Amino acid sequence: MDQQNQTSGYSTKQPGPFGGPIQPNYPRNCWWVAARSAEIVDKPYGCTMLDTPVVIYRQPSDGTLVALHDRCAHRWAPLSAGWLDGDRLVCGYHGFEYEASGKCVRIPTQASVPSKACVPSYPVVERYGMVWVWLGDPAKAEDIDPPAELAFMSDSNWTVVTGETPLEANYMMLKENVLDLTHFGFVHRNSIKVMDWDRPPKVETDETTVTFVQEFPSSPLVFIYGFPTGIGMERPVYRSNWGKFLTPAVNIGAVDIRDPNPPSGARSEFHFRVAHLTTPISPTKSRYWWFQAWDLKLPEEYVSKWRAGVELGYDEDKVILNATQRVISSDASGPSYPEVLAQADQAAIQARRKLQTLLDLER
Repeated sequence: MDQQNQTSGYSTKQPGPFGGPIQPNYPRNCWWVAARSAEIVDKPYGCTMLDTPVVIYRQPSDGTLVALHDRCAHRWAPLSAGWLDGDRLVCGYHGFEYEASGKCVRIPTQASVPSKACVPSYPVVERYGMVWVWLGDPAKAEDIDPPAELAFMSDSNWTVVTGETPLEANYMMLKENVLDLTHFGFVHRNSIKVMDWDRPPKVETDETTVTFVQEFPSSPLVFIYGFPTGIGMERPVYRSNWGKFLTPAVNIGAVDIRDPNPPSGARSEFHFRVAHLTTPISPTKSRYWWFQAWDLKLPEEYVSKWRAGVELGYDEDKVILNATQRVISSDASGPSYPEVLAQADQAAIQARRKLQTLLDLER
């Protein structure tokens, strides 16, 4: 292993988002988002996660979610192209019927069903308005939930905007993007306009997570922070900007604001949260759901403008990440091309190491 890749936490023979042909770099023993809860209604929902076709549906009898491999055991047609008959999923090609366990229980043209007529089933849960699927060892999912830090996403006391930005890029490129906010002054110089990320943040790690923290002890707020809080853009206040790699599927970001001299009767503290939920489709294609939230109720006329601005910001991320992926995928120099790391990359480097540990454990 060369010195450069030792620094980055990957070897040239192991999957990583940078350097040469992209290979799968996603652990299966993890809760990954498959869809929004509102998308799973009365029809089968098909998607691809971690190179795996998955079909999700609700049993009409009680609303229980079911996740199966989206490939019929007969002629391999997608089960998501079928329909529900009671709690059974019917293949739309030749009518094979499957129960929640993945076992085929009826073939219309014969009385017996071969024992091998079955498809894999996957653990599935519903949390914070999202549907999560576990594609690894089912036993390992029993005592693990999607991160509790995401509770704000469905908290009625918060004002939340959300959307989905598809990426033609490896999912870790997005995760490393949100672990290094020094890109704000360049990628988002005309939108977010946060220009004071001009030094590396403090980085801390524990057994599974990576956290960065940047403090701004006394500075005016930009519009996106100053307007919703009512503080405005003139008075200097304390701001703490931090983010955390929670799992390969989940990052959160945060801004905590404290006004040392609030007007009479006004709040002195405000909290802003961001959720970044990523699910790889393939090594170079990902789904990305984002949530932004304030711990206060905001008027709809502001929220609609806020949502439009947020979408613009994530589109800016998409442009640079997709362009970077195209360069990586097409550059014939492959892993021999050096990756020069900066001090501000420390959180991303630590996240790579956490990911590599999980990948090694699964091997």
